[in-house]
Amino acid sequence: MKKALLAAAVGAAFTLPAYGQLSSNNLQLYGRLNVAVDNYEATGAAAGSLFDYKSRMRVSDTASRVGLRGTEDLGNGLRAIFQIETGVNVDTGNSNGQNGINNPNTGTWATRDSWVGIEGDRFGRLTFGRQSAYWANGTIEQIGANYINASSPLASYSQSGVLVGPVARESNTVQYSLRFGGFSATASYGFSATAFGGTSPYESYQQEAGASAAPLPAQGGGFVTQRSVLDKPRDTYYAITLRYNHSVFDLQADYAQRMDVGGANGRDGSGIKVGGAWKYMPGAQISLIWQRLENENSFGLGASNPIPLPCNISGAIPVAALGLPIAVPAGTTVAQAFRTTGGGGSVNGCDTLRQDMWVVSWEHTFGNFQALAQYGRAGDVKGSSTAAGLPDSDVQT
Repeated sequence: MKKALLAAAVGAAFTLPAYGQLSSNNLQLYGRLNVAVDNYEATGAAAGSLFDYKSRMRVSDTASRVGLRGTEDLGNGLRAIFQIETGVNVDTGNSNGQNGINNPNTGTWATRDSWVGIEGDRFGRLTFGRQSAYWANGTIEQIGANYINASSPLASYSQSGVLVGPVARESNTVQYSLRFGGFSATASYGFSATAFGGTSPYESYQQEAGASAAPLPAQGGGFVTQRSVLDKPRDTYYAITLRYNHSVFDLQADYAQRMDVGGANGRDGSGIKVGGAWKYMPGAQISLIWQRLENENSFGLGASNPIPLPCNISGAIPVAALGLPIAVPAGTTVAQAFRTTGGGGSVNGCDTLRQDMWVVSWEHTFGNFQALAQYGRAGDVKGSSTAAGLPDSDVQT
């Protein structure tokens, strides 16, 4: 069944920047309170109209945060720098997102971009910590980052449409940035990119390397033990962002690749994103962003198995026969557990799936008021080798 998302939000969003100087001119306490009153609905659920979200009102927090940052002069044009930024939900006081699911970017210290490093006028900036890569769009699309923090996920978030993007805000990241004229470049590298089950896969697999476990079928025939799968920590990523800023237009290009997702050798994801903005007058611009996401060895959309099954496993085999540490109803087959999508289609475990998407944004300032509009569309997912394929998997936001 075709899945479409229709979201209508009419309300008031209040943004309160908070800045305060502490004991030093080089230390700054800052923050933002973003709270909205809106009305929304979502229709066209694949499971039927009973699962639609009817029109409702809510008070919602959209990425409020508080932070502490500072610099220390080291001489010779070099400075030590740091930032500790924490997301806060002023609507509920808990760490859940608006969907009721835990949001890893709120609730505790340093949940948002937090790092320590060194920078210089000619040296550039080198930082270490929890940092953003790939998904941020800078000045091209500011609706989500700097205005109301509620933009189309096709434009600014790593989970765009049906497929999963490579990275977003990641822990254990090394990042280097350099500016020259109107150009800037940022390169990022991270290991154990995303926490899995409360512990980063890089660390947990290293801890479990000596543990005994049931054997898993190998891709080339025979069996491999879970120990050999876990001996070498995996799950790393790299990303690069290039930007050019001009008085009339801004350009940006991003590329990121994440390897061995969840510690599974060969389960990779990548994304490429290109965008531009035309600033037709001060405080006003029109921008367009195109993005392609690719998931290799997908093993089924939405699969929750931390150790994806080898590609040559028959979909008719009962999951219980594999001895994996997952709970499924009695009689569940591999195809039922890992290869069936919510839309009724299916994918093979070895498929490389891809999805193209684009977003157009408009912003215009009228004195003290600002108007914002945005529309995004993702096409059908391509690359399924099964007979069912992935029909009607397009998304609109």
